[in-house]
Amino acid sequence: MKRLFASFFAFALVLAACSNDDSSSDSNNKEKQQETKMEQKQEKTAKNNDKSATSKEKENQSAEGQKEDATTEQENAETQQASEQATQTNEQVTDNTVAQGSNQQAEQQTAVTNSTAPYQGQNVVPVAQNLVRQPLNDQQAQQLLPDFQVALQNATAEVNQFNGYDNPYNDYAVEGEDGYYMYVFSFLNQENPGTYMIVTVDKTGQAKVVDPAYRQ
Repeated sequence: MKRLFASFFAFALVLAACSNDDSSSDSNNKEKQQETKMEQKQEKTAKNNDKSATSKEKENQSAEGQKEDATTEQENAETQQASEQATQTNEQVTDNTVAQGSNQQAEQQTAVTNSTAPYQGQNVVPVAQNLVRQPLNDQQAQQLLPDFQVALQNATAEVNQFNGYDNPYNDYAVEGEDGYYMYVFSFLNQENPGTYMIVTVDKTGQAKVVDPAYRQ
């Protein structure tokens, strides 16, 4: 009887041990499942965080890119505006310079024309007109010799440089002989009053004093 009871008790212990083993195994399995779920949740959270960070980084990069583009466009616009203003200023300066030059040239031409109209000086004494032997008319002179105003300017510069005085213009004539044509100008000689300076200008525009103190 005692053996039977002891056997029964031993069997109960075995069952209890098996039951404890199963319970422990189930508990371990549950813990492992919970750990797995926790890890999966953490991985998911980490991925979401990475995606969020990447998205924010892209947004920041996009914002920075837009800001840089806007800055570049503004700088380009300012540069273009400055260039256009500089071009307009240069054009205005050029136009003003050309206009001033044209006005000065016109004034000089008017002054010369007024002082010589109608081609002879004031209180004209026919000096050059009496010196030429083969006179040419104005039409022939225009065809064969430089412009009258140019020739007169060259002659005036030559006589004034010759004696250092401002010698008033008197008269002119055009002479042609043996294919040689020239203007003949006379000026009142301020260095030697009562005499005239005679100057010739050839077809090349070259002026030459041929008589510095001519008397009629």
